[in-house]
Amino acid sequence: MLNHRLKILFVEDNPYDVELASHELQRAGYLFDSTRVDTRQDFIGALTSGEWDVVLADFNLPSFHALDALEVIKGMAPDIPLIVVSGSISEEVAVDCMKKGAADYLLKDRLARLGPAVEHALLQRQLAREKLQTEEELRKSEERYRLLVEVAPLPVILYTDNKIEYINPAAATALGLDDPAEMLGKTAWDFVHPEDYPIIAERTDRLHAGERLGPREMRIHRKDGRVRTIEASSTPVSVEGAVSVLTMFRDVTAQKQRQMELEAIMTISDALRAATSPDEMTPVILEQAARLLEARGVGLALLDDAGGEILFTDGMGEYADIRGERQLMEEGVTGTVIRTMQRFVVNDTSRPDELLLNMERTQRTRAAACAPLMDQERAIGALWVGKDTPFEADDLRLLTVICNVAGSAIQRSYLNDEIEGNFIETVLALAKTLDVRDTRTSNHSHNMAAWAEHTAARLGAGADDQRVVRLAALLHDIGKIGVPDEILRKNGPLTPDERAVIQKHPEIGAEIVAPVKKLADVAPIIRGHHEKWDGTGYPRRLKGDDIPLLARVLAVVDAYAAIVEDRVYRAGREPAEALRELERCAGSDFDPAVVSAFADVLKEMGEV
Repeated sequence: MLNHRLKILFVEDNPYDVELASHELQRAGYLFDSTRVDTRQDFIGALTSGEWDVVLADFNLPSFHALDALEVIKGMAPDIPLIVVSGSISEEVAVDCMKKGAADYLLKDRLARLGPAVEHALLQRQLAREKLQTEEELRKSEERYRLLVEVAPLPVILYTDNKIEYINPAAATALGLDDPAEMLGKTAWDFVHPEDYPIIAERTDRLHAGERLGPREMRIHRKDGRVRTIEASSTPVSVEGAVSVLTMFRDVTAQKQRQMELEAIMTISDALRAATSPDEMTPVILEQAARLLEARGVGLALLDDAGGEILFTDGMGEYADIRGERQLMEEGVTGTVIRTMQRFVVNDTSRPDELLLNMERTQRTRAAACAPLMDQERAIGALWVGKDTPFEADDLRLLTVICNVAGSAIQRSYLNDEIEGNFIETVLALAKTLDVRDTRTSNHSHNMAAWAEHTAARLGAGADDQRVVRLAALLHDIGKIGVPDEILRKNGPLTPDERAVIQKHPEIGAEIVAPVKKLADVAPIIRGHHEKWDGTGYPRRLKGDDIPLLARVLAVVDAYAAIVEDRVYRAGREPAEALRELERCAGSDFDPAVVSAFADVLKEMGEV
């Protein structure tokens, strides 16, 4: 939590909503001053007159729009994060907001996420600022280096005939020497990293030609074996009549490491934002943790609240075999870390430790650490990291940041799943309502779902495709929500215009479900369930195998249901008669193989 008062700008026309959000932020531990605006003019005025830490904007105000606010911020104060807080917002609009620069979005009935969302947005702004500052410091440092290179107290080495004639104490310290004299008479090849020999060869030729060489990065080996990155400048000089080379350098390892860390944090944040489920996020978390911490083993564990167990979802390197293991919360290091929300670190895994004995694989590396994945005030899992060098303070700081970003992202995916699940339940309920509206039974779609699922299985469809065709059957006529009752329940033939309205419902239905990831495979089945085998169907006049197989299944069972069920304008016909009609139309309206499989299903179910 920040140790200073935040300045928060609310873009909101409802003072009560501002009060609710403020209360939630106070519960999260924030101290802040706030101002509310509800017009574009007042918003611009507030940005002009004050400095703000974060903007919380309702998506759609009577005279102002969150997307408009994002455009204003982009022009006036691009580093101020804006979080969309709305009472109602579609997934498509939410994604559009994120693409246009929103730091996050949440619904007003999910304000418990507001504190973590603000914390995450402020962290991203801080990291971005630190990255810019680091880059600016590097640039300024290079400029100062060029101005002060001849007099600055930097490591200095003097070469004559390519051999070291003089090395100052700063250079000896940089190389880890006890005595500068240890390097006298040696060459650059004795301490430069072998992979950088070509750099030395090329620069030596240029120096012998009398050229002054500016800063160039290369790696060196210290006496203790550690590799450091230096930035060296060299120039030909005359010493007592002899032509020598004066090289000055500085150690830029820490700056390079810090810059790499900042870039990696931005990368992991972007990658996790793009992922929508823990399964998609886990590889990103493990790969970034392994790369940043130079780990030989990484593993991720998530808490199963329902069962009170810990599930190790995946692992890499020395921890690859952790995948799929379960343990009780009361057991081992992982359970202790999640329960106490405290990091566990051991830099010598060979020492006896009762906790470590419950996770034998941690002893495959010299050092091991386990940190909690945090969401708000609770741990939802833990990240294990094993490496062959001790964990330094910077390593642990980076591990904590990774865990915080990962925990927030995983919890966001849980909330997204919940939102999608609620949407699917709503659409299914609406589809059931449409059954009653369009037929005389509320079981129309459920009957179709059973027939379609069994028919697909008989045709060799796997479990996933059976689930897809079942959902498609339940939702196949959801597009009829836009068809007026006077057309849908008309007792008589339709006019051409009325038929055109009816024939739009497969496209409308597909568009309704397509934005939901869990229904993405269902959309093309809904779209194609009125296509005909001979290409005379609608909406796209697909033909034969161009029609998805599951859509062909749905077309057959839908036609069968339409024949046997009572409608407002006629009574239903007998199942055997309906099946004969399907067989008559096989090869024209329907795929013959599907009709044959469906006939077998009806016989097995005792319906004919």
